[in-house]
Amino acid sequence: MRIQLLDESTSNRIAAGEVVERPSSVVKELMENALDAGATSISIEIASGGLSLIRIADNGSGIHPDDLPLAFMRHATGKIRSGDSLMAIETMGFRGEALSSIAAVSRVALSSRQKGCDLGSSISLEGGKIIDQGPVGCPEGTSITVKDLFFNTPARLKFVKSPAVEAAKVSDVVLRAILSHPEISIRLVNNHKTVYHSPGSGLKDAIVSVYGKQVVHQILPVSYQRDALKIKGYIGAQELSRQTHAGQTLIVNGRVIQSKLLSEAVQKGYGQTLMIGRFPFFVLNLEMPYANVDVNVHPQKVEVRFADPLAISNSITEAVQQSVALQQKGRKETESPFSYQEKDSSADAFSEQAPQQMELEEKGQTDDMVSAFKEEDAQHLDYTKHTLWENEKQRPASFTFRLGSGAYELHEDASIMPVHTTPFDTAKKETSSVEMTAERRSLGEHPIVLGQLFETYLLVQSGQVFYIIDQHAGHERLTYDAYKEQILQSEVVSQPMLVPDILSLTFSEMTAFQDHQNVFDRLGFDVSVFGEKEVIVRAYPLVLGTVSIARFFTDVLDHALNGENVQMSDMVMHKLIRSACRHSIKAGDALSQEEMEVLVDKLRNHEHLTCPHGRPIAIRVSKTELEKRFGRLV
Repeated sequence: MRIQLLDESTSNRIAAGEVVERPSSVVKELMENALDAGATSISIEIASGGLSLIRIADNGSGIHPDDLPLAFMRHATGKIRSGDSLMAIETMGFRGEALSSIAAVSRVALSSRQKGCDLGSSISLEGGKIIDQGPVGCPEGTSITVKDLFFNTPARLKFVKSPAVEAAKVSDVVLRAILSHPEISIRLVNNHKTVYHSPGSGLKDAIVSVYGKQVVHQILPVSYQRDALKIKGYIGAQELSRQTHAGQTLIVNGRVIQSKLLSEAVQKGYGQTLMIGRFPFFVLNLEMPYANVDVNVHPQKVEVRFADPLAISNSITEAVQQSVALQQKGRKETESPFSYQEKDSSADAFSEQAPQQMELEEKGQTDDMVSAFKEEDAQHLDYTKHTLWENEKQRPASFTFRLGSGAYELHEDASIMPVHTTPFDTAKKETSSVEMTAERRSLGEHPIVLGQLFETYLLVQSGQVFYIIDQHAGHERLTYDAYKEQILQSEVVSQPMLVPDILSLTFSEMTAFQDHQNVFDRLGFDVSVFGEKEVIVRAYPLVLGTVSIARFFTDVLDHALNGENVQMSDMVMHKLIRSACRHSIKAGDALSQEEMEVLVDKLRNHEHLTCPHGRPIAIRVSKTELEKRFGRLV
């Protein structure tokens, strides 16, 4: 096949594919043009997700009438003059490809009037070809209308999502513009309804216009300067943290960027105040010499290169550390709604605490749930002690037992420590009959509960076998399985709220909620739309206990936005595990003989004899093994 040059129309369509991926790409490029024109007010209107209509109007400097045809030619721009300008780009746009690429795959009409001129000019194009041009009466600034996007590239339309999804993508672009240019009034209208309207009065007001009034009391200012680098913005409290990177906005010289290195630097600045597996909310703007950052890396201009990335990373970490330290110091002097330390920490959720270590509210729940496995009298508890000793003074601090060829001490704090071996211990090594019962999946036909050890372990005999059962791990498994089955069978018990919770959502989150409202219903939420950008929660799944309803709700939305199966996602399962842990019998809870017997009976033929975290529920020791250790058998 011979090589030939493509015609101009085909080459323009190919070039457009790199710049115009979807309607949000069009909005981004046109908004950047408005920003570069010095606009203080920008209005964006879309219909059908931007596929049928995108209209952007600004009050910027406008375009000279003679430049209108030139503006839609490839590599035509008024923002850079030579290759040397690429070393320090100060404008949002610079490649001169946006308008030509947009015009190549749509029907475009543009009108513009420069300040001081009595009359404006207009131009219309279809598929990149000029079809009309002339003077027109119009306000100062520029207004551009894009219709029928991808009308001449049907293959591209096949990969475009639904109008709702595309509208959400557009809203994300506008959201970033609002946060990166808080001094500019920006308005987004979707299908004749206002989505966002930023007043242009500063960053805090911009954050409120996007995320709602509730965040005002959950953000902390950041102000930092080192040499030519300035860092300003806000970081969020623990309550605003997410399971994804949603809610993170990094801005460099007014341009929103993506940088894993800098995001991790923010995370590092929180130190131990942020839960493992959570990502902080932040809006941070970095100001630096334009020559120290290269934005000419990717067509979308979201990836940049820094002259000294390590220095910038360290500065961000230090800036966040200073703000967190300042907040914590202030919290000691006066009560503040801004709190970084969550009561329900992951460390607590995955450990068996003594009663004195438990939060009061968690202890109250445990008291209510400690006998939940007893269906007939779940609300009537009997804490009569059935121990192996007559009183606490007789109880030893530790109990020595053997696992295979080794000897171990079981201490009051539930820790297991090896003890020194003797010649008897190592005289003869045989395959041990002591194993995790997770492999056997049975406690025998008629297990006999002998008693409770350290108010933590149950001692059980079954035929020729002796078991040591972790009461917390066992009950946690039963509770978790019950909760999981509730969700699978759509039989989740809901807890009505005394005072309904009103949550502010971004446009993308609201779209995700409306698309997955049936999932929230099955999870046990009673939630409905309450205004343009708010939902009201009237009931929540009882299995969640005291977790933050708002945070769990937004976590589910984040997973929905990522296209995941939110009903039984890892996130939901993680929450169930934590809830099961809190609602289960704890180490240190004294159980009656009846309660112990009911628990053992429930576990007797259970499919899984490991807790949801994977720890064993029981340790098995055969009579033969004991007799060998006592020298009764050779």
